[in-house]
Amino acid sequence: MKYRFPKKLTPEFLLVDLVDNLDQVAEERDKVLEGVKSKLPELDPQRLQSVIKRFAKISTQKFFKETWADVFCRLPA
Repeated sequence: MKYRFPKKLTPEFLLVDLVDNLDQVAEERDKVLEGVKSKLPELDPQRLQSVIKRFAKISTQKFFKETWADVFCRLPA
């Protein structure tokens, strides 16, 4: 159970929280993760990294680490 939350809920936090609690979502895991990947380019990468470090479980951190290069290395500068 997570006891730490930011004072303001941001899209970055909510996305990380979704991945953290994926086992409680009724949808198919793979479809949800694909949806998460598709939303990443819309988010602030620095804020997302901060939220991941502060609030994500280890398994969530691993997911974002594996996904990060695929998503953010393709973004235009």
